[in-house]
Amino acid sequence: MSPKTSAPPSILAKHERGWQNKHTARLLCPQRLLGDFDADWSSFVDRVLTNKRPIQGGDFPSFLYDQDLADLHDDDAGLLRSPYFLMCFKALWTGPSSVYLEHGRRQRTAGKPPIACKYKLYKVSARMIAYTAVLVRCELSSLSEWSTTDVAGFDATQLYDTIVQLFADPVDDWRNDTLRWWNERVFGNMQNPSSSVGLKEKTTADRIRAKRKASRRAAQKGASPKGASPLAASATPELATPPSP
Repeated sequence: MSPKTSAPPSILAKHERGWQNKHTARLLCPQRLLGDFDADWSSFVDRVLTNKRPIQGGDFPSFLYDQDLADLHDDDAGLLRSPYFLMCFKALWTGPSSVYLEHGRRQRTAGKPPIACKYKLYKVSARMIAYTAVLVRCELSSLSEWSTTDVAGFDATQLYDTIVQLFADPVDDWRNDTLRWWNERVFGNMQNPSSSVGLKEKTTADRIRAKRKASRRAAQKGASPKGASPLAASATPELATPPSP
């Protein structure tokens, strides 16, 4: 067993994350058990690592919660509103450059298109949230390779399934408010071309191009200069020339 450390996770090797480190361990700790963790994190982690403190997929980890909104007496409060989790979601689906943009990236930006643009995803779904949660949970762990299981009996498939189930009822207020919250922050600056309604107003550039296009067509048809009589332009030279006195 690796020695436990309080070093910031950004400078840790993968095998030193997870329950070995105080910062990553707190993010992995179920939200409802944070009180026990904060009281004595070393003892709490020892119980986890020796399988004396089971960690179930249905006990949502604290990294899924906005800690400013979390409430010990309300499991819904702050759930799936974590700023950290939101940044991870954006980095995965709309690219690292969108992480700090309040309403996400715009549809057309330089560089390789991220997953959402490549597959024309313009709305956050429950499965996208659940999938991201599983990936983030694995990244925070000390696992050296991908696995759906971890110490203390944790099962990532259970975490995925329970998150998806939260959104099962289409008329549930929490479900709709949560998806609205996500869409505003992830895809607020992106517009689905297929959902556009009405015609775009013509710009100055559009009008200039249209004018030049019309001029070229007129020239090709041998149209008369502006102001000339259409009748005179269409007349033959003999008829258009006045008779001699």
